[in-house]
Amino acid sequence: MEVLAYIIWVPGALFCGLNFYISFLRYPVHKLLGRSEDSFQWVSGVPLLGTLLVFVAFILLSENPLFFWSSILLVLIDTGGPLWFAGSVLYQKLGKFNS
Repeated sequence: MEVLAYIIWVPGALFCGLNFYISFLRYPVHKLLGRSEDSFQWVSGVPLLGTLLVFVAFILLSENPLFFWSSILLVLIDTGGPLWFAGSVLYQKLGKFNS
């Protein structure tokens, strides 16, 4: 079962990392490479898949502390996951009450 957890976790971790990169790092890297602002194209990440895979692997192998904390970190940084979706919806709702 441990091997299966790692097989599921690795692509999930890659999707979580990809979503984080696309959301926060891709534009600064584009600018650091000296490319123009006009040549940058916004792209979407992979919604839900990263968090889902990491969560399934986490359930299979949660007794390993390193695996436990790295899974939590990945779910927190996955901007395509349900936590960021819920946070965005809540932010939008609270913003409407303040105006």
